[in-house]
Amino acid sequence: MDKSEYIRTATAELSNSKFYVRESQNLNFQTELKVNAAIDLMYRDGEIDSNVATYLKPSGTKTSRFYTLPKTHKGRDHQGFLKIRPVISGSGSPIERLSQFVDHFINPAMQKLDSFIRDSKDVLNKIEDINREGPIDECMALFTIDVKSMYPSMPRSLGVKAVKLALDQREVHIPSTENLLKCLDICLKENHFSLMIISTAKYMELQLAPKWPLVMRVWAWALRETTHVVSHTTGERFHLNTSITCTKKEVIYLINCLDCGKQYVGETGSELKVRHRGHRQEFRKGHTPLGFHFQTCQRCELIGLQNLTNSTKQNREEAELKWIYRLNTYAPLVVFLDTELSISDRQIKSNLHFKPTDSHNYLMYPSNHPRSCTNSIPFSQLLRARRICSDDQDFAKVSKQIISFFEQRQYPQRVLSNALKRIQGINRASALAPKTDHTPTRRIPLVLSFHPSVTPIVRAIYRNVETLRHDPSTRDHFPDPPITAFRIEKNISKHLVRASQPQAVVPDTPGTFPCNRGRCNTCPVVSYDKNLSIVGPNNNRFNVHQYFSCTSANVVYVLVCKRCNILYVGETKRRLADRVTEHLRSIKQNLPGFPVATHFNPPSTCSIRDLMVSAAISCRGSDHDRLAAENRLIMKLGTLSPHGLNVRLELL
Repeated sequence: MDKSEYIRTATAELSNSKFYVRESQNLNFQTELKVNAAIDLMYRDGEIDSNVATYLKPSGTKTSRFYTLPKTHKGRDHQGFLKIRPVISGSGSPIERLSQFVDHFINPAMQKLDSFIRDSKDVLNKIEDINREGPIDECMALFTIDVKSMYPSMPRSLGVKAVKLALDQREVHIPSTENLLKCLDICLKENHFSLMIISTAKYMELQLAPKWPLVMRVWAWALRETTHVVSHTTGERFHLNTSITCTKKEVIYLINCLDCGKQYVGETGSELKVRHRGHRQEFRKGHTPLGFHFQTCQRCELIGLQNLTNSTKQNREEAELKWIYRLNTYAPLVVFLDTELSISDRQIKSNLHFKPTDSHNYLMYPSNHPRSCTNSIPFSQLLRARRICSDDQDFAKVSKQIISFFEQRQYPQRVLSNALKRIQGINRASALAPKTDHTPTRRIPLVLSFHPSVTPIVRAIYRNVETLRHDPSTRDHFPDPPITAFRIEKNISKHLVRASQPQAVVPDTPGTFPCNRGRCNTCPVVSYDKNLSIVGPNNNRFNVHQYFSCTSANVVYVLVCKRCNILYVGETKRRLADRVTEHLRSIKQNLPGFPVATHFNPPSTCSIRDLMVSAAISCRGSDHDRLAAENRLIMKLGTLSPHGLNVRLELL
């Protein structure tokens, strides 16, 4: 998929007016006000302390980014577009930390669900528990069921109602359920984002996409508490407590036997329930959260499930979930992610599954990575196979396939042989056993950008670390040797490919514009004022006639407080972003002697969220010329104290 096709596919997804609406402006500031109001309310109620409140309050935020992951293995739709998975990255957005806060209180309730699954190892352990209960009936079959487009299709109000039920079950109601629901409402409604590759296009979600783990937990409780099923044969309605987890969307199932007319109704993580002639009979627990099996006669069919609804008309109209199920009683084998589940010798067997579209493009061995990293990859893949394959013969066959994949990626036989030798000493029970050592380390990390030339440096450090450990002045700081951590060095791809392109602004356009560089602290505080004029305390107006960005250098700039409209005029020979970063640092650290830092910290009611910056004059001469331009602008706008934040005029 090239750039033009990517943009075409993404814009086609965003053109669906049922789920998205285009915004005319950046709404980050309005969202920050709502978040701050919710945090201040919890602080006044004594539910959080000042440190938590300070951490949760957003500052220097940026708009969430929308991007897509193409599903190349699923082909194209009827319009010729590749099928995609839409994703919204909320990193650095106004609601990022608030959503983490709410998720902290919802997560424990999720883990209490019967169908909660921690990871794939947990799934395999649950299957082993079923096998240990005894032989499985010969008439058992396996099937899976899924929900299509669950996140955009689920009504927002349904999720909030379900989460309220979960929060009410807490033993300690601090923060209060009411305040947490207000925070949740902000997180779910303030879904403003931009298309990552076209940062000027602003959108808002009408329904919710999987932005955070918080969203998954909300919908889990929504399905658990508000699911109804209607039998297509009798019209009878069943109400079931049903669950969905982050790992896999498990849902209720309804089976109609064509031979005896029995209806089999089940739910994940509970007993199998059978309705027959108005009587309910309980059967033993006989299914797994990911691969269900049920008792049946020779012929059975899976009845389609009706849309999720609750008692209100609005939710009946909004909830349009489509169910995808896979059932084959004659060849009982189901696939879940990388695992094949089947019934053999009256036991549930598991085997490693390779997707037909899997290219097995593991990291090339000659690539520029630490040798400890590349050498560990074959062993980790063999360990995964050892964990999944319940039969030793299947494991031996799969191991040969995995070794052949790594041979194609130029891994030496020595590395592959060592990996095989290590895995042969591990049985499946040990591979499935949970890790018990969670002791945190006190070792100080030594973070370096990886390059082959740094290896001698690391070796020299470890050779001489004993000197630090035995020196009285340093032994308390280095009781243990440091742990080396490598960051990825920039490669050609990092220099040539960008996640978002700069805004299409003509350099002659007057005003100050974000540079859209990664991790730029100035972009979020760049003024979006389109009237291209700066008004001082004396009502004098200065019109901006030049184009500026965060990377503009040798400029005179103006800091504006949005709350009280007080100004500060400054100058810098360096890039505007470098000077503004220093202002932001002085505000965050509340450094004494800095008028800007004093204004944006208590006891003032203004904060760093009220700061905006606009470049005013581009100076092409000497430092003397730039200082003179700064003084002229200070006098023109009248920003000397007490009417502004400038303490004095600069000496020429």
